Amino acid sequence: MDDVSQFVLYTGHMKKINFGLMCRQIRVSKGLSQKEVYLGVMSRSYYAAFEHGDYNISAEKLIAVVANLRLTMAEFMFIARGDQSSAPDQLRYQIYVLYNRWNLDELMAIFERYRHSDDQLQRFNAILAYALVYITSNHSLKMNTAPIDELRLYFTNLKTWTLSDAETASILLSLFHVQPVQEGQHIFDEIVSTIHRFTALYDRANDLASTLANAYLAWLQTLLIEHHYQLAHECIAQMETETMFDQNMEAVVIRRLADILVRLYDDYPQAKRDGDNLLNWLTALRYGQANMLIAIFEVHKLRGQTHYERHSARKSAH
Repeated sequence: MDDVSQFVLYTGHMKKINFGLMCRQIRVSKGLSQKEVYLGVMSRSYYAAFEHGDYNISAEKLIAVVANLRLTMAEFMFIARGDQSSAPDQLRYQIYVLYNRWNLDELMAIFERYRHSDDQLQRFNAILAYALVYITSNHSLKMNTAPIDELRLYFTNLKTWTLSDAETASILLSLFHVQPVQEGQHIFDEIVSTIHRFTALYDRANDLASTLANAYLAWLQTLLIEHHYQLAHECIAQMETETMFDQNMEAVVIRRLADILVRLYDDYPQAKRDGDNLLNWLTALRYGQANMLIAIFEVHKLRGQTHYERHSARKSAH
């Protein structure tokens, strides 16, 4: 979109908003002079006309003006919508609230309501709701995987990743059991690089460390379940280099558990003892994620023991 000042947004009251007039309102409310806003972007006369709604400006100039107003574009658009998030953002927030409450019926209702929406973002959110039910439901084996495959293809073909994409993909990563494994590896690599990129831009290192650690854990489990043990070891080695984990307790705990999960397949007796000790300690601390981590450990404890005993039996036979 080249010309944006005349681009019309509609709030819940269907009131038209002009970007130039809105910039003037924000500037005045902040006590900024016109010069502080237009300097380095455009001439005084052109900016004055823009503020009065007489001229259009390019998207690049609008972004620069918003920065001079000391706002992010997200904040600017929030104000433009009448202090409301966009409809897709509101729906996504609702989906995560329902997921955290394990309200699967409502999530499926959202899927049915928006699955065929004309709005692409709403359709994406509908599939996200379905995928979260798939993760949580005991009846996932009876659910159609077509929506999951649609999400996987979306992330596989995505050219420009946002932080929202990375956070969503990290939640769903354990669903992407794909062949060849390089396709899933590509998605995981994009999650890691995107989170690192946004850590450099925003002061959210602590939150993003948790997101990244959980992405590692999800991908590691996929590798172990699909018997890609060498890649699992490489994943652990990469995880050890993540210095952003060092100041985040959740990330430190997940990194420790991840190492134990891989070792269950190589040295089951010692890894089981280490896992039991870690999880008993977390339970005694009443650590919030202890139950989830215990469930993950139990799954891989059984699989790891089977793999270890078979591998040991082969060694003995030779």
